[in-house]
Amino acid sequence: MASENILEVRNLSVDYASDTGTVHAVDNISFVVKRGEIFGLAGESGSGKSTLAFALARLLKFPAKITKGEIVFNFQADRQTPQEEEMFGDSVDILELLPEELRQFRWRKLSIVFQSAMNALNPVLTIETQVTDVIKAHDPSLDARQRRERAIELIRMVGISADRLKSYPHQLSGGMRQRAIIAIALALNPDLIIMDEPTTALDVVVQREILNEIKSLQEKFGFSVIFITHDLSLLLEISTHVAIMYAGRLVELADQEGLILHPYHPYSYGLIHSFPELQGEKKHMLGIPGHPPDLRALPVGCSFAPRCAFAFDACQKVMPALRAPGEAGPAHVVACHLYDPAHNPNRPPTSVDPSLAAETPRGQLASSTGGAQ
Repeated sequence: MASENILEVRNLSVDYASDTGTVHAVDNISFVVKRGEIFGLAGESGSGKSTLAFALARLLKFPAKITKGEIVFNFQADRQTPQEEEMFGDSVDILELLPEELRQFRWRKLSIVFQSAMNALNPVLTIETQVTDVIKAHDPSLDARQRRERAIELIRMVGISADRLKSYPHQLSGGMRQRAIIAIALALNPDLIIMDEPTTALDVVVQREILNEIKSLQEKFGFSVIFITHDLSLLLEISTHVAIMYAGRLVELADQEGLILHPYHPYSYGLIHSFPELQGEKKHMLGIPGHPPDLRALPVGCSFAPRCAFAFDACQKVMPALRAPGEAGPAHVVACHLYDPAHNPNRPPTSVDPSLAAETPRGQLASSTGGAQ
């Protein structure tokens, strides 16, 4: 029986070597993606989202290095050829694949939509050539006529007229280029597609069109999606589960409704409330003060502590682990000492709104750790 999880990421870490020190871009991350779901990954620029995406697809190059972890892909029997079953079995650790195995795996089982379509597309090749090249490389059983028919089908599927296959990337609008990249990712009907900020640099109208197209295609073909963006408000519209990254680590993981109704981590709350509402009373937007830390020299303890209105003594000394906050249950976990009885035996705050931080005195929170700083 096939696992309900299509992807299981376990304790994954990625470092970059540099002359000024090692950059811990992804630090001990674990999560699962279920079949047929859109899994969201959000965080500020520099939080490690794209590095994680490239690690999942085995696209990282030197000086990046995966230092530990597993990326287990579980196959679905009715979507697996006899050759794939013989080569991979029921599941496989993507990090253990040999070059030829990886070539057979990519695009057929896992594909990626890159962040910048203009950079991802070859400027001197037509869209048709770039679509058919992917098909030719990974499914040599199709002849030239079949590859062209498939390219026409794909380009129409993403809402582009077939006559634009003869166009070069610079002859297309930003939205059309992004749709072309999505068509290439769909070329071999993969089970999982990683979308790395697919709507970046597009205006809000085109963003909405692309999002609707993604949701429509996902519902039609049933593939899973890892959708990566810095725009949490966008992510909460389409994702079933959402992970929040900060400084290379996961700080909160929840289903869509749980994160909207109760963001437990102060960072998650800040991201959600950094966007103005279209209706209702005017509100003063607080945002998140400060800047993300230097990944070459992360602070001791919680990386978010220097920017957190609720930080107390333990936050400066001990790295928080992901745990269920109170009665939230295992489906909602957060890395914050506010919900750890060992460091905060008193009640956690009713809200992590920074403007209400004064209602949770630092002296009270620090009583178990030797006093406020």
